[in-house]
Amino acid sequence: TQRRAAREHPVHAVAHVRHGQLLEAFDVLGTHLAGAIHYAKTNCHMGEPLTSVDGEDYRHRNISGESPNLTVELLSEWLNETDGAFSDDFEDVLKHLAKLHPTKYRALVFGLPALGIRGVRLLDDQVDALRLVALIDRLYEFQVPLKSSGAVPLTGVFTDAMIAGAYRKKYLRTISRIGALTSLT
Repeated sequence: TQRRAAREHPVHAVAHVRHGQLLEAFDVLGTHLAGAIHYAKTNCHMGEPLTSVDGEDYRHRNISGESPNLTVELLSEWLNETDGAFSDDFEDVLKHLAKLHPTKYRALVFGLPALGIRGVRLLDDQVDALRLVALIDRLYEFQVPLKSSGAVPLTGVFTDAMIAGAYRKKYLRTISRIGALTSLT
């Protein structure tokens, strides 16, 4: 009943934030917390200051760096050193992803100890790019170490037009995640 009331009237749950119970407020409100805090800050003047959740996002990473682009020999050496690592050609990965619904990508990477991708190139198809985004999200979810070789580093597969387009945030998040995955050993 308290949860339902908080969802119907998010500002009522701001009291949880006022009393230092931020996690309980997140639990009660879910995605409505930001709206409730904004509403309370702009419309409610109860004399007690709100706990601010504003500030620098701890997830921000420097995305200007490139992921290591290994030679085929170095990639093979890394794969041999990593027990159970799997390797495939970039084109084959894209073709296989095209046959699966993105909800199946989780099962595709579950239990994978490491992944090496050969022949990485600049993507020219936005559909392939979005499939790669979904794959990288699943690899990141399971913290699968990732290395690559090819014409471009894995962080450089998206064209400038793609990064400037409607899916900019997705591509930038993916570049950041590729950087994190390529730094895993």
